[in-house]
Amino acid sequence: MLCPRFWRGLRVSTVWYSGLIGMCLFLGFAFQTLGLQYTSPAKSAFITGSSILMVPLFNRAIFRIVLRKGVSLGILIASAGLYMLTRPDDFSKLNWGDVFTLMCAVAFAFHIILLGRFTLRVPYRQLAVLQMFWSLLLSSVPVLVMGSPSLNLPVSGYLALLYLGVFCSALSFFIQTHAQQYTSAARTALIFSLEPVFAALLSVGFYGEELAVMEWLGGCLTVAGVMVGELHVIRSIEEQISGSSV
Repeated sequence: MLCPRFWRGLRVSTVWYSGLIGMCLFLGFAFQTLGLQYTSPAKSAFITGSSILMVPLFNRAIFRIVLRKGVSLGILIASAGLYMLTRPDDFSKLNWGDVFTLMCAVAFAFHIILLGRFTLRVPYRQLAVLQMFWSLLLSSVPVLVMGSPSLNLPVSGYLALLYLGVFCSALSFFIQTHAQQYTSAARTALIFSLEPVFAALLSVGFYGEELAVMEWLGGCLTVAGVMVGELHVIRSIEEQISGSSV
């Protein structure tokens, strides 16, 4: 990426598209962090997960994209599973944290939608790197204006920053940018609904957390929703395998 050949043929459109995507990414992270100061983690997880419903709705309203019936059904099943898994608090008691988290979900929904459209127009590698650059640039503004950044951190703090920056941000969004060349935004959002499922399993495995029966059922329902949404893909793979074995 530091090689000049990597940036050969860089177009203004790539910079513009990456700026829009990077802004969505920044707003998603910013509103989620802000919302967590005023709402519970369970409500935050569920509201953020509602982006899987927003993606097909926004695509339908803005770009007139119609979903497959299987994907629509999978999204509904996965949404029900997310509710059971996260078990959010009483939504009759909405607060500013819930509102901020809802704005986070909207931002992440548009990030998935725009990324899916722009990866088909410009080189995905440049788009992946530049979106992180714009997100970093936008994130540095409130840090410098509102806070007093300090580099006096313990070694564990730097290791945590390295892990979050390299693996959870740069690498994961690079892979997502590459993958969205070959799949729809709605299916991407549906697969993302598995994030709280993996979080729950890792929490059980590493920290010994005990999940209630409702939470286990919610996780199974979320996985079932993804499988229903991807059923036509699974069938096509099976057909290819059976055809090649003949």
